[in-house]
Amino acid sequence: MPTHLTQDTHLAALAEATTHLTGHVAALDPAAPVPTCPGWTVRDLVAHQGAVHRWAEAALRGVDLDWGPLEAEAADLPDGAALAGWLTDGVEPLVATIAATPDDAEGVTFLKDAPSLPRFWARRQAHETTVHAVDALAAALGRLPRTEETWVEHDLALDGIDELVLGFVPRRKMTLRSPEPVTLVIHPTDADVAWTVHVTDEPAVSTRHDGPAAVADAVADADHAVTGTATELYLALWHRTDELRTAPIWPLWATSAVL
Repeated sequence: MPTHLTQDTHLAALAEATTHLTGHVAALDPAAPVPTCPGWTVRDLVAHQGAVHRWAEAALRGVDLDWGPLEAEAADLPDGAALAGWLTDGVEPLVATIAATPDDAEGVTFLKDAPSLPRFWARRQAHETTVHAVDALAAALGRLPRTEETWVEHDLALDGIDELVLGFVPRRKMTLRSPEPVTLVIHPTDADVAWTVHVTDEPAVSTRHDGPAAVADAVADADHAVTGTATELYLALWHRTDELRTAPIWPLWATSAVL
């Protein structure tokens, strides 16, 4: 699951997402609902994301932190401004630790064929924070956002689809299953790449196809296809917009709770 983006690009995406996330959080009531995460409030969103940042930073240093106390730190923060500050306090050491970690360092990664330790965590936290910043945008809007209302650009979106489909989807803990074998193809209309996902009653098998001929063959061989721009697909596959939910894969894709 190599990434074509540099570590600096991922860290820049993490910084941009943090700016959007903290900006919305600072202006919101902590009790406001998050439409993209049913049952969550803004405080819940911040508690989760802030805990993830702190846990990831510790994982890079080889330290195993207990998730619960990390999330509990957000419980008594009085308002959105305080929550936003707490998020920033978690991101800054995370970025510093990623930058200081050598490529040959050993440590915790949890996706198949992960890149080097610092590049894995830069990529993972860039997408983790981007998706949750979109959640904060949804809380500000009071609904799921449209693609053009987000800041997510083409190359980051392609990289995020790649991480999701090749890294997360094949994990045994995922619940994407079908009693009858079915092949899904995910095809961004603005890139010469596609991904197929073979779904059975066992963990899904995902494959990437590069180049016009390979993409055409993948689309032709699939049972169902979902197409859209890279950014539309990135947001839709993470369930952060409803713009592509008329595609026939969604009833099956929605069965995977982790997504």
